[in-house]
This record gives sequence, C-alpha cells and structure tokens, in this order.
Amino acid sequence: MKKRPIILVAPPTVQIHHSIFLYSHRAYLERFFVNRFASAIGRKLGPVALVDCVGDPGAVLSIRGPRIAGARSRMPERVACLYHGLDRRALAERLEKIENPSEIWITSTFTYDREPIRETVAVARSAHPAVPVRLGGVYPTLCPEDAARLGADSIHGGLLHECEGEAAPISSTSGRTGFLIAGRGCPRRCSYCAQRFTENVRPRMAGVDRSLAEIERMKARGMRVLMLYVANMFCGRSAGAMEELLAGISGMDIAVVLYNGVEPSTMTPARARLLRKAGVLEVSVPIQTVDAGTSRRWGRRPDAARFDRAIGMLRDAGFVGEQILTDVIVGHPDQPIDESIRTMCFAWARGVSPLLMPYQIVPRSLDWDRHGKRAARLTPEETHHHLWNMADPAVPVRSFMELARLCRVLPEMVERAVGFLDPDTPVLGMVRRGLDEAGFGMAQYAFEAPLPAMRPGWQAHMSHPWELALALARSGSTAAVRGILGRCEAVPVCEPLYLEIPARLASAGMWTEAAVALRRASTWLSPGTRRKVVGLLDRCRGQEARAILSNARAVAGDLRAAGQGGVADPWEALIRAPGPRGCPGR
Repeated sequence: MKKRPIILVAPPTVQIHHSIFLYSHRAYLERFFVNRFASAIGRKLGPVALVDCVGDPGAVLSIRGPRIAGARSRMPERVACLYHGLDRRALAERLEKIENPSEIWITSTFTYDREPIRETVAVARSAHPAVPVRLGGVYPTLCPEDAARLGADSIHGGLLHECEGEAAPISSTSGRTGFLIAGRGCPRRCSYCAQRFTENVRPRMAGVDRSLAEIERMKARGMRVLMLYVANMFCGRSAGAMEELLAGISGMDIAVVLYNGVEPSTMTPARARLLRKAGVLEVSVPIQTVDAGTSRRWGRRPDAARFDRAIGMLRDAGFVGEQILTDVIVGHPDQPIDESIRTMCFAWARGVSPLLMPYQIVPRSLDWDRHGKRAARLTPEETHHHLWNMADPAVPVRSFMELARLCRVLPEMVERAVGFLDPDTPVLGMVRRGLDEAGFGMAQYAFEAPLPAMRPGWQAHMSHPWELALALARSGSTAAVRGILGRCEAVPVCEPLYLEIPARLASAGMWTEAAVALRRASTWLSPGTRRKVVGLLDRCRGQEARAILSNARAVAGDLRAAGQGGVADPWEALIRAPGPRGCPGR
C-alpha cells in the first residue's frame, strides 16, 4: 500500500519596501534550509510534498498595507509592507492537487512573518479540512503562546529531532550548489540571540567521516560550491572535528561558503590556513561593536585586539581584502548610531568590509527581558528589523537607511561611496569624523584609465571587485577594468553573468585581459571543464582571440550535452563577441 505523503509548506515572507541592506547569499540559503528539511523528512519519515511559497515560479510581490518605520523616532515614516510568495488562491491550488496527505507541516523562520503564517494555516485547513496541521520552526519556538492561537492542531518548538541524528549531517543540493549542516548548538549566550531555544541541543558536530562522505556524494552529482553551516565553528569540543572536516574538504577541489562567522578568539594561524586550503570563499570575523562596555552588556568579550590578530592570520594565510568581512550591529537600543559608524570605520581602517546587521529584538533572548517593554504594543510584524523600532529615537529612519548604502563597501572604495550619501544627512559628518579618528588612509584603486562618472546606485558595485568590473565593462569603460583584474579572486556564488566580463573585454580587443578574466571565472565550472579552459589558455597565450572563442564553443557544447543549457547562455555571449580579423565566426 502506498504511503500517504506529508505536505511541507514554507509560507510567504514579509519584505519592507525601503530595505536596501545587502545580505550575502541570504535568500539563496533560506531556500536551502527549506529544501534540506524536506529532504530530511523524506529520508526519515516517508514521502514528502514540498510547497515552497517563495521559491515557487508563481510567487509574487504584493502590497498588504503600510507600516510605520521608526515608531519611536522623531520622524516616523510610512513604508510599504510587501508579501513575497504565493497568494492564497495559488497556494490553495497547489495544496488541493496533493491527494490524500497524512499531515500538513508548516515551517517558519522569522517572527515578523506571523501574518503570512496565519494565512497559510487557514488555507491549509480549507484545502484539507480533515488533515492535521502542525506548525513548527523559529516563530512557534520563540512565540509559542501567540502561535497556539493561529489555528494549527499542534505546534513544535526547537529542532525536529525525528529528522536529525547525533552523527548524521543534513544536506541538500540544487544544481551546482550544495548545503550541509555539520554542526548544531552554540555555547555562547549573546544577549541579542535566542539560538539556545531555536537549536535546543548541546553544541555538537556530526560525524566527520559521514559529513565528508555526504559532500563526496553531492560532488558526484555536480556540486561545485558547498554552503557549510556549523553553528559552533572552532568552539569548545567541536574545534578538533571542525579542523578535521576542513582538512578533508581541502582535497575535494570545491569552493566553500561559510554560513557562520569565525569568532576572533578562536582563530589560529593553522585554522586560517585550513580555511584557505579548503577553498573558503570569504570569512566573516564578527566584531559587532568596538565599544567595550556595550560588548560586555551583550555578553561578549571586547574583541578589538583579538580581531586585529585574527585578520592578520587570515591575510598571512592568503585571504585578500574583499574575502574578509565583519558583522556590525546597528539599531540596538543600547547603541547610538555613531557607535555603529565608529565600528564600521574601525573595520575599514584595517582593510575589512563591514556587513551591517540591523537589530531586531528577539523573543526569549536576554534583550527581551531588558527591552521587551518597548515592543509590548507592537505586533510581531512591526518588529521587523528594517522598521527600526528599537533604534535611537533621536535619529530619523532615513539616516539609518543612508548608512545602509555603505554596507559591505570595500575599503578602497569608501571615499567614493561616501560621496553618494545625502549631503543633508547627519550620517555623512559622522562617517567622515569616524574615518579620521580611525586613522583611515586606504589608497584608492590604481586605474590605468579614468573611471566614468559615477551614477546613483553605483555604490552597490563597491562591495566586490567583480561587481565593479562588471559595471565598468557594461558602461563601456573596459580599459578601466585592467586595473582591478588582479583583485578578482573570489567570484560571487552562482553568478554566471560574470562571464560577461571576458566577453566584453574580448569585444574591445583586450584579449590578454579577457583570458585572465576567463581563467578566474572558470574557477566555478566543473573540474573537467575548468582544466580544459585553463589548459588551453596556458598553451595559447599569444593567440587569446582564437583560443577564447574556440574554447567557449567547446565548453558551451559540453554544458548543453550535460543538460545545463541555462549555464551555457553566458558562454553564448562570449562566442558571439567579435574577434580580430581572420578569426572564424560561429
């Protein structure tokens, strides 16, 4: 008898219209969390039918009414609140097509997604009235009393232990990218975090041998980039297992994206070398704040000296500037905005890009005990971190959003990026003072050709050399790309459009530069194809035009034969790039 399926639903999510913070791989990773959960259910409990409201091709953005940004600010603003995902009608259609389910499980992430979660429960009830509905995930874990009122038959807090084992990792793949959870639980008790409730386990690592075997299995299926989640990296008893895991990955010829940062106090020269050898794309070393008093109130150690040592170890291991980031909290009720700015400038002065982390008060955290009264009259949706309800009431919301323009900007581009700030915002003066106090003196990029006039929105291209190179190439300033090709070490994950750079360089007759750019971009191809690209370019240094075009045809054919037509499209752009006279066409 065929076993009845479990329906797993990932609800729509809330977006705030003015949100312009840059989160590295965030949306991509959220889909992996959903898919790995579906995969784990399928392996442990039986057949599962996944309905991912955000990842579904029918997902839409819809306005559901304004919210008040900065309710405590002296200048509150009304901003649009958007729902991203399937609408109620489309969700009902998806659910009704699944026949005879045994249960409907609804997972959740953010507490401010309460309203779409409530609607999802109602639609599930309507589509299958006699089927039990279970609600789990972050929201019911942190807000169990409120979640119990949404109409589900039962709620579940914390991890679902039926789908997790002490020694077994949890993984999933999507195309050329894989996701692996190799460690759970965090030994720290930071005041703004409630991970001890969401991951209700003692810090632990999955079995290293089983993790490596799972990575090998995903690699055999075409994985080239591994997104690695380890909540307790290098902390406590798990440190040795983490080192062993990285050592095993280092021989696999794949790239690694770390979902979590590495605490400064846990960094050693040997661990920095392991991270580099394992193919880690970038490392975040969290500083959060340079103020020692604030750091202690948050349950953290003042880490400025440790931070400097950790950054030095990573550079000695071979990480270049744009591969090193740091987290900077902004909008905490204990923290005036100028403190966040001083922390950003502290990072820039050390050649590190700051990644701004907008503060959201988390139920059941220590901060909730201290500052929960400020959120007592707010709905969960109104605590969205981009509404700045916890921020300094003396600062208008637009000042925080101006500061967001500088999120993740490279130190070499800070002076240009500051020029995009509103000249009337108080943030501008704070940033300039902070840079002076931090002793900022980073040299600008050395361009062999003048940059074009920067336009509004170009600050988004200041967070990575590849992004700047692509913007320059598209604007016709291909000669200016020459000055930054040497910095294009780390290609952003799943960005085949970056193959457009060598195509445009070839179109401009810059064959040597096109070969260099193609070699670097080819890092993210499969091992066999990459060896073909690099080997051909090594043998044909004086014939870049013919080599690039003929090899692009071969690679595009390989990718089409492997059923990866979508990946081949950027190579088609390269094939069509005009070559020098005498070079055969298509």
